[in-house]
Amino acid sequence: MSDLVGKHYDELVCPDGNGGDFHGFAALIGEGGSDKFFESSYRTRDGSLVWGLVIVSSLASPGEGQPFYLMMVDDITKQRSVHENRDWNLKLNRALARLHEPLVNSEASIMAVAEIIYEETRNITECQYGYVGSVNPVTGDFVVHSFSKMFGTECKVDPEGMNVVFPHDGDGHYPSLWGHSLNTGVAFYANDSMHHESSKGTPKGHVDLNNYLSIPLFLKDDLVGQIGLANKDGGFSARDLEAVREFGKLFVLAISRIRDKEKIEESEARFRDLVELMQEGILADDVDGRVTYVNHRFCNMLGVSRDDLMGNPIKSFVLKDDQGWYQQQRELRKEGLLDNYELAFLHKDGHKIFTLVSPTPLFNERKEYLGSFGVVMDITKLKGLESQLLQAQKLESIGQLAAGIAHEINTPAQYVDNNIRFLKTSMEAMLGIVERCAEFVEALKTGTSREDLLYMADMVMDVDELVLLKEDIPEAVADSLVGLDRILEIVKSVKQLAHRGMKGKVFADINEAVRSTVTV
Repeated sequence: MSDLVGKHYDELVCPDGNGGDFHGFAALIGEGGSDKFFESSYRTRDGSLVWGLVIVSSLASPGEGQPFYLMMVDDITKQRSVHENRDWNLKLNRALARLHEPLVNSEASIMAVAEIIYEETRNITECQYGYVGSVNPVTGDFVVHSFSKMFGTECKVDPEGMNVVFPHDGDGHYPSLWGHSLNTGVAFYANDSMHHESSKGTPKGHVDLNNYLSIPLFLKDDLVGQIGLANKDGGFSARDLEAVREFGKLFVLAISRIRDKEKIEESEARFRDLVELMQEGILADDVDGRVTYVNHRFCNMLGVSRDDLMGNPIKSFVLKDDQGWYQQQRELRKEGLLDNYELAFLHKDGHKIFTLVSPTPLFNERKEYLGSFGVVMDITKLKGLESQLLQAQKLESIGQLAAGIAHEINTPAQYVDNNIRFLKTSMEAMLGIVERCAEFVEALKTGTSREDLLYMADMVMDVDELVLLKEDIPEAVADSLVGLDRILEIVKSVKQLAHRGMKGKVFADINEAVRSTVTV
């Protein structure tokens, strides 16, 4: 108490606690003698700051001397701390709330989110300078997206530039004070930053850093970014560090969301490229059979553009003769059946495009049919080759049939030929006998002697030869007729098998057809 008695009130009050705007006791109580209420701060013997609620009442003064005042001071340090914390948390929550829109906006970029983080962290900590950046997941370089203008004309970093890159060394180590938290993974603040163990000083043209705060940002175990702040009047506090941590958590969420989106977009782009570069057509339709997607290959198949197909019924591009078949297949898709089927489309120039369709029906979680997705293979050339192969097979079959028929005909034709040759020889022999008979008759007419006539008679008639001719010629003729009948039967059967030579529908004898087939 002895330390206080005799001192002027102005000597007891801490000007810093009153925001540096303290004008003395007279200014606090003002003019007049009414009671006054005000808050004032004081420094304790150990240097800590305390707050008091001061109630001042004027007392009657004897004579014309100085007035007397009765002052009652209530310690409100705890209440003041509670209010300050409440105001601080309210300010912090409002700042965090302003990050809601960029965090949920699917179109927001890392740079846009970093800009807001940069502004809000500077405002909440009331510092002069700062930066927000991310770590390139491929190179490991630190990329600053938003930062204060801390550089002079001599600095190599463009103060107006965006996405300034600060590379690490070959061992993955980041240099100087800004790299300390990235290297250690530990958040810190230094209110005498120029004497920090990692400080290398500031480059020429760079503002002096009186104090510095840095928060490394991690997504699980991966280093993904950093928030750095500098030059706060009075220095940074643990409360500043925790506040910036909260902003860092939201920035990590934004980085994660944006990178996931980039991965999805990259995957979708690769898938689109794959689909567009496929050699098969891709076709998707909705529940009404209208085209919802088609790739470039399918457009080329039909010789039309994507705009010609999108939103139009697939059926309108199907060959008219195949439209009923296509409709049947659509009904099967609704039942979940996946069988491949052939379908003919009409090309823009009018020719047919034969395809093989591999469909996949699409259903929602309620098993309701939504449409289908199909891979369409152009088999027009294959169909042409198939037709040529079929024609070749037909020709091969005809060749085999002809060879078989020739073989079957060759046997009876052979013995008919042999018999005809025998008959030719026999006929020549018989003509020789006829000629000798004519000579014998002529000799009779001219009165040839008996001896000569007998000799000529012996020459005319060769009994053994006549016996053989009498026996062999009828057999040869009979065998020839049998052979010819066989040849006629084969020819008739072939003709009946190949073409009956009739117009219109007639009754057919199945037994006869079977016999003809067996014969052939």
